[in-house]
Amino acid sequence: MFFKKKKKETEYICPECDSDLDDSFSFCPYCGLDLLDPEEEVKEREEELKSRIERYQKVIQLDPNDVLGYFSLGSAYLDGKRLEEARQAFEKAVSVNSDHSPSYFNLGLSLESLGQKEEAIKIYEQGLLVADAKGDMIPLRKMEARLKMLKGANG
Repeated sequence: MFFKKKKKETEYICPECDSDLDDSFSFCPYCGLDLLDPEEEVKEREEELKSRIERYQKVIQLDPNDVLGYFSLGSAYLDGKRLEEARQAFEKAVSVNSDHSPSYFNLGLSLESLGQKEEAIKIYEQGLLVADAKGDMIPLRKMEARLKMLKGANG
């Protein structure tokens, strides 16, 4: 945090409005100033992402057939731009439960990000069938939109 220190180690003063704060604040509640150092913020996000990945890996160790474990792990990898690992996790989610339409959508996103547009189209088309059969409207609409964009770009 980059605000001025005060008397005690855990007390601070906002550099913008001089309000008294403690070290639990990431922003000043009085003036709204972001108090996190950008480098510290990046480090916190990286640590949070690492923690998420480890948590979902443990879930999968406990139950290797947990589709949500693979889906969540893939989502964490996707958030961290670890695209190949995301693709693998979403492929595993689809193999564990071929009726989980959100996994098809995220697998398609992973493939797109890896530059595998044709493979993404195939996955979205498969996912549309699953989502339509189950009545999963949100993944259905998302996959329709991605297909329209990809086929428009390819056609």
